[in-house]
Amino acid sequence: MLEDSSELAGIIMISIKRCLRKKSRGARDLQLGVHIPTHTPASEQLPTVHQRHATGKPRHTVTDTDINITLTISHKQMLPRKRIKVTMPPNTAPSMQPQAKRQQMILNWITPTDHTPLQSHLSLHRAPCTGDWLFDTLAFNTWTTQPTSSPSHNKTKTLFCPGPPGCGKTMLASAIIDELQFLFSEEKHRIGIAYVYCSSQHKDGQTAGDLLASILKQLAAGQGALSEWVKRAYRDHEREGRRLRRYELVQLLENVVSSYEKVFVVVVDGLDECSDKDGSRGKFLEGIFDLQDGHEVRLFLTSRCVPEISGMFDQAVSVDVDGNDDFPVYMQYRMGRLPGVVQEMHGLMDEIWVKVSDAADGV
Repeated sequence: MLEDSSELAGIIMISIKRCLRKKSRGARDLQLGVHIPTHTPASEQLPTVHQRHATGKPRHTVTDTDINITLTISHKQMLPRKRIKVTMPPNTAPSMQPQAKRQQMILNWITPTDHTPLQSHLSLHRAPCTGDWLFDTLAFNTWTTQPTSSPSHNKTKTLFCPGPPGCGKTMLASAIIDELQFLFSEEKHRIGIAYVYCSSQHKDGQTAGDLLASILKQLAAGQGALSEWVKRAYRDHEREGRRLRRYELVQLLENVVSSYEKVFVVVVDGLDECSDKDGSRGKFLEGIFDLQDGHEVRLFLTSRCVPEISGMFDQAVSVDVDGNDDFPVYMQYRMGRLPGVVQEMHGLMDEIWVKVSDAADGV
């Protein structure tokens, strides 16, 4: 049973936002149903978010176990915003204030690594609607909206998506990051979001300490003003000229995470590519799992299908990624960018689709 009306309101708002996001992408289906279990049977029924056909005027229907939200949105409300370019005269750009400079210096001391440029690059080159198939699943909606008071809550705090090489796990991870940032854009100081990308090309810089430091940096920055815990750690360690150890990073993460109502950690696109030298991968996961024990930390991870890694998530919700779900989205996006004369040759377009589909074989 939901013990706090704010939990119910949060679930409804997420449903509405997701509905608006679908509309902005051209979706016609505007109704979302949110199922809230008021009594938990033996099967531990979970909340579901699913699409239904929009009909009629705006209405809210509340029963014992279901909440149906129907939205009618005019075209004027969904018109794209005009981008305004602001050009500042030379030498008039505002300089960073001393306090902001010091804060950035402390954040860079935690780690100079910044995953934002890669996320921006992936977002720019990702086909629209990538990942929508996952966003519509019970697993994802439970992961984002599961009430704290639910008996099955601990079982749904981790979402694991294994898949073969080249099936689109990287683009899927970037889409999830964008989706979370959109859904909780007005709750940045209450809902923390952090992410890291692993790459086999930079394994030496992806130890347990490196990855934990990157997550700490993002969550600390998301609070606006740095916490006293972080400032004190900087003063103590900088004086001695040393960096944070792994156990110190975990302690600071616990302090920072406790200031949020909920934290989403989208890790580790390519967990299999995370360095496992001296058991580094296991130490990193151990640190993250420790955070989940006493805090509202939701964890999303992707990896190749490696039994050693999959075995660590046998209690987590798992959704396989095979590439077939996002392939039509990618093909429509790429073929829509072909010259108009080619798009008018329907026979050729069909042939391109078939041959590329056969050659891709899910990757």
